[in-house]
Amino acid sequence: MGEWKEYNILDLAEIHNQSRVPLSKMQRAKKQGVYPYYGASGIIDYVDDYLFDGEFVLISEDGENLKSRQTPIAFKANGQFWVNNHAHILKGLKPFHNDLMIYYFQNMDLNPYITGAVQPKLNKANLLSIPIYLPEDEAEQKAIASVLSSLDDKIDLLHRQNKTLESMAETLFRQWFVEEAQEDWEAGCLGDVIELVYGKGLKKEIRTVRVIQ
Repeated sequence: MGEWKEYNILDLAEIHNQSRVPLSKMQRAKKQGVYPYYGASGIIDYVDDYLFDGEFVLISEDGENLKSRQTPIAFKANGQFWVNNHAHILKGLKPFHNDLMIYYFQNMDLNPYITGAVQPKLNKANLLSIPIYLPEDEAEQKAIASVLSSLDDKIDLLHRQNKTLESMAETLFRQWFVEEAQEDWEAGCLGDVIELVYGKGLKKEIRTVRVIQ
């Protein structure tokens, strides 16, 4: 692997903060539609128009989540969408720059660049001052982005498989213990299958359970 170099945001992306427009909850209620309306941590509503078209990276500008990281602070927005003034809007100079920026910000410590004790904020000046270390060789940058993207795809597939398995398990449980129980199973009491036994010398509230064979 070749030499690594210190970059900053403007070496990798254009900033489009000037194009974002906040809408109040009342304004959004009058503009309901199909286009995602993004805030600092993701989609918060859908409106009838869009400001951006393409693939962009959104980075949280403010909010407690900058410190707690309960939800991603850097994520992609694709297609046609609207963004309020709580997220920085970046567009990589090359497509793989978007992936590199997301992975970088997801895993770095932002605390030295955050201001505000009550309302944490990552302002534009501090965002631009963050050093980003990458290989000088563009081919190596692209290879890193490709590997990380592939791992993300696999992780996403596993999450979807887990959800499918959970759904199947829930369906089987309902079928066996709810639907079939109502038709073929006999109702009984707990005392029909277990016997409560007090241990010698134990306090009354401490009990053991013995299954009746």
